[in-house]
Amino acid sequence: MEIGPIWLPERVHQAPISRESVEEVLATRPRRICFASTHRNALRHDPGESWIGRFAVPFSETVYPVFHAETGLELFLNRKYGNWWRSIRTDEEYETIQRWVDANRELVFLRDRLALSIALGEHMDAPGGRSEIGELEYRAKYHRDPSAIDALARKCETTIRRLAYYRDATGVCAVPPSPEKSFDLPSRLAGTISERLGMRNLTNTIGWRSRKPSLKEVPFNEKWDTLEQVDLSCGRDVAGQKIILVDDLYQSGITMQYVAMKMIESGAEHVYGLALVKALRDTDNE
Repeated sequence: MEIGPIWLPERVHQAPISRESVEEVLATRPRRICFASTHRNALRHDPGESWIGRFAVPFSETVYPVFHAETGLELFLNRKYGNWWRSIRTDEEYETIQRWVDANRELVFLRDRLALSIALGEHMDAPGGRSEIGELEYRAKYHRDPSAIDALARKCETTIRRLAYYRDATGVCAVPPSPEKSFDLPSRLAGTISERLGMRNLTNTIGWRSRKPSLKEVPFNEKWDTLEQVDLSCGRDVAGQKIILVDDLYQSGITMQYVAMKMIESGAEHVYGLALVKALRDTDNE
């Protein structure tokens, strides 16, 4: 049964971020929506007495604000199943949703504490090999392949230009790398995006206060503690900005959410996450 539309503010709301709020969202499932894989059946032609189909997603974060802004359609809370959906009454409405799903089929809509959060695609294909964008990310990150770097930059640019809210961002910033890295893909992409879209590049206004160790082998429940010990310096240039925060691989999203927290504490209006690829898992080491 449809029980009222979700309340939507005039624009996306950026809630405060804290360790507790991040831990809360990390405990929820599912944390991704991808119409090419996990939710390929979100839109169904399902004729009934007064409808011709239905569209349903398991959570509202990120996906609903973008859907509503680009289609003008509302979703409704189904308390029985805990998802958000609408019955589709006309062919025109079905075609509107179909076009929207097709345009965003490869995107991964993420549930976290950022105002909005997406990845351009999933890292791996179902058979176990890297996806097309996963292969580009691998070549760009580990081989510094110029053609792969350019292809990723163009994909970022195209997505930002067409996606609601992202196209209105005023600044772009890479998740800061460890200082000893000689090449950092997110920083390279943030610079290119800034030049092509006329946004402020805020990457050099933030940085780790002390040496940040690799967190790949840090257990999931210790990662936030490690980030707090390293700490992040965030300049006043982020104040009042709507910032696209760029990273390469999104797994649990802890680092991105920690950086966003510091930006918001320094006055950023909204932080929109943009990762190149989403890992198969939603957690780090446990």
